[in-house]
Amino acid sequence: MFAVWEPILPTDWTPPTTGALARLRDRRIRQFWDEKHILATAMADSRAHNSQPDCCSRSGTLWDLIAVYPPGTEWSTTLPGATIFNGPIVRVMASSKLL
Repeated sequence: MFAVWEPILPTDWTPPTTGALARLRDRRIRQFWDEKHILATAMADSRAHNSQPDCCSRSGTLWDLIAVYPPGTEWSTTLPGATIFNGPIVRVMASSKLL
């Protein structure tokens, strides 16, 4: 599992603090700081011809989004299709029984 933090709000001008990172306690989660929105851009581009999320875009950048991929999925020059691609995260997790 990956959690990608990115600057979205005016107060997001530095990577997340230890306190913010500690909110995700599962040891399987790897957290990254994506200052230039590289992953969000790639994810948006990968969905250009597919359904778009119901939310989660600010100034054209995806955020607060959950993307779930089938086991064994490999990423290459284009991202694979996700089985869940929506948000905000809390609402999707609750409706999908992922909590």
